[in-house]
Amino acid sequence: LKALQQAGITYASPAQAIGSARAVCTCLDHGEPGLELVQDVKHRNPGFNMDNAAQFAVISAKYYCPQHL
Repeated sequence: LKALQQAGITYASPAQAIGSARAVCTCLDHGEPGLELVQDVKHRNPGFNMDNAAQFAVISAKYYCPQHL
């Protein structure tokens, strides 16, 4: 959560942010390509632009599934 705050990414609920981060890893585990994943993150978070979505995906992978980096 601190990494998200440092990146300027806000969230309404810590639990939802963590759940979304874990969902990123689930998508990666199932072979979803990176660009498609970033587009999905953006679609599910209307306040995100592509840069925010990409940052969220990278931060998620860094902490929850670093094998995908």
